Amino acid sequence: MISSSSNNTNTKNENDTFYGWVCPGKGQPLEWRKLSLKTFENDNVEIKITHCGICATDLHVMNSDWGPTDYPFVGGHEQELIVIHVMNVKNVKIIKKTYAVKVLDELLQGSVVGVIGIGGLGHFAIQWAKALGAKVIIFSTSNEKRKDAEMLGADEFILTTSNNNMGGSNPYLLSHMILCTSFGIHEFNWSYYLSFMEPNGTFILTTAPEAFLNGIPVHLILQRQLSIVGAAVGSPKEIQEMLIFVNEHLNEIKPWIEKIYSMDQIEEAIQVVKKGQAKYRVVLQV
Repeated sequence: MISSSSNNTNTKNENDTFYGWVCPGKGQPLEWRKLSLKTFENDNVEIKITHCGICATDLHVMNSDWGPTDYPFVGGHEQELIVIHVMNVKNVKIIKKTYAVKVLDELLQGSVVGVIGIGGLGHFAIQWAKALGAKVIIFSTSNEKRKDAEMLGADEFILTTSNNNMGGSNPYLLSHMILCTSFGIHEFNWSYYLSFMEPNGTFILTTAPEAFLNGIPVHLILQRQLSIVGAAVGSPKEIQEMLIFVNEHLNEIKPWIEKIYSMDQIEEAIQVVKKGQAKYRVVLQV
């Protein structure tokens, strides 16, 4: 059930409980529990979840990496769902399926875009940038992902662990650089990555690591008038525009899913995400 800030209370939905995997506290194993739903209100939408993604956000919150989590915690903010009941709500209809995904926008035709990290977000970033007409340069610590990057449409691949790529002048000038991984950020070489940026370029954070962003070279930002910005969830208008765009590019933008896990395989699925072994979305079937 998706709720809003309204205080108008209607009758409670007859199905007033649900079951879910609950994290009772930091470092504790998940528990399968029966939980109560909130009261259904006039401006709510009732949904039936069919599939649920697992990503690093869930792991960070389970572990209180971003501050104390209000336990018990039920994760799973990435959902494939069916809208089954609509009250006094605009712009929502009962349709077969709707998807919750992240938005990459404002990429111009002919731009050169760098993507750091090929994972659940990064593999989408490549496809979005290509569909929007950009040239895409991949930065990765794993040479094993080079072929995957090519399959996803990347134009060039830079292995950042190679000494040949960690110094000297850079052959690319990027209009945008998108950071798509939250792992290893405490050792992030800001000078190296920002040196690829063209004047007035934009570095986009789409991740929220638990570490502080240290070592940002202010002189380089000043000299090139660079912007460092963050992007989390788009507005309803942006999401609507995104869905329209995806519908027009179904052959170009799609999730890479190797395996769909059942709900009783949740621990296995979580370990796949923790170890960085996902290719590239981990999905539970409800």
